[in-house]
This record gives sequence, C-alpha cells and structure tokens, in this order.
Amino acid sequence: MAVGSAFLVVWCLLMVLSLLGYGSSAGGWCRAGAVILHATAVALVLRPAVKWEGWASRLLIGVGVVLILQMTLYHGLNLLTRGFVGVLPVSGVSETALVRNNDTVLYTGGWTRPDRPGARGNLVVCRLERGYGIDRVIGLPGEHIAVKGGQVYINGLPVPDGVEPLCGASQFPDFAFEVEPGHVAVLPSNLHWTAQGENAQRLLIQLLNRNSHIRESDVLGVAVWRLRPFGRFGAME
Repeated sequence: MAVGSAFLVVWCLLMVLSLLGYGSSAGGWCRAGAVILHATAVALVLRPAVKWEGWASRLLIGVGVVLILQMTLYHGLNLLTRGFVGVLPVSGVSETALVRNNDTVLYTGGWTRPDRPGARGNLVVCRLERGYGIDRVIGLPGEHIAVKGGQVYINGLPVPDGVEPLCGASQFPDFAFEVEPGHVAVLPSNLHWTAQGENAQRLLIQLLNRNSHIRESDVLGVAVWRLRPFGRFGAME
C-alpha cells in the first residue's frame, strides 16, 4: 500500500510538471517519466505472473507495457489536450508588452477554435511562409490594406483603435494589397530583413505581401493565455 501511494504521488507530481512545462523539452521529459513510472507500477503488479520467465522475456514485457501505455492512454491524452489548446513558443518577434521572445502562448485548438478566428482585432497564431507568427488581424476579405509613412490604412481610413499591429507599422516600407476571399490581413511582427537598392526593395515588398496576406485556413487559433514565463502567467489581453 505504501509503495503504491508513493508511486501515485510521484506520478501526479510528474503529470503536473508536464502540464506546467507543456510545449517544452522539460515538460516532455516529465511526461516520459510519468509513462515509465506507470509502466513500472504495472510491471510490479504483473511480477508474480512472469516470475518464471527469463530476463529477456521480462524485459520485452516491460518494453511492451511502456509502448502500450504510450500509444493508448498517454497518446490519447495528448490528442485530447491538443483538441483544446495549441502551444506556440514565441521567438524572433519584435517585442511588445503583450508578446515577448521566450513567451509560451496557448491558443484555441481544433475543438475550441472560434467559427471566425480571423475576426478583425483578434490576436491570432498563424502559419507563415516560414514558421509561425502571432499578431492581430487588421483586414478582412475585400478590403484594401495600405501602409504609408508608417501608418496603416483600411480602405483609405486609418486602422481603428484596438486593431493596430502589435509592433505598429513604422518599420514597414510603403506597400499595399487587396485582401482576397478566404484570406485575412496581418502585419507579422517576426519578419526581419535588410533591403538596399530598388531590386531589394521590390523583393522585400513581395515578402511582406506573401506574409501579410494569410489564408483563413492558416489562422490556427486565437491566442488566449500566456503559460510561461511564470512571472507573466495570465490571459492574453
């Protein structure tokens, strides 16, 4: 009884640590430890039935228990978690008070994703040409988006309050595009570049157009919670 209670306490601790470390290597190691501990407990229960088996057979049985637990119970828990939330380790962004490098952000998963995650003003996680980004949706299908002199305009009018890109637009060159059906517009804060000369400027604007004009299917979800660092733990406002 005492051994079983100790196993349960340690297993619960590992699972809590794996949840707190969700999306990190430390969280993965804690989850692996929980699987191995669970398998060890099962092996102890089965020990009387396999005590006459050779060491190789017992080893294979132990490995089999680990694999079965991993592929059924724990894999199922992982899929269940992903259905509710996705995780984005933030890196390479121009930092703001809301989003900083090394933040770990949770966003709505497949089951909790709003019908229109790309609604104007939503802080969304989206798939870019290379990697992933987090920023506000500023434009909707059919609208004309323009950046002029570091200001954003929608159909010729300044972008409304609360819809501004996270990092503003002062770092962007002048460019414009139409938001096509099935797309939304963002100004991603994790694009970094250097451009010199007319040809380089043209290539830069092409890069911005491709990564500011996002398919709605590439809007993965709405950012809802900052998981880490723990000093910034809380809702994404």
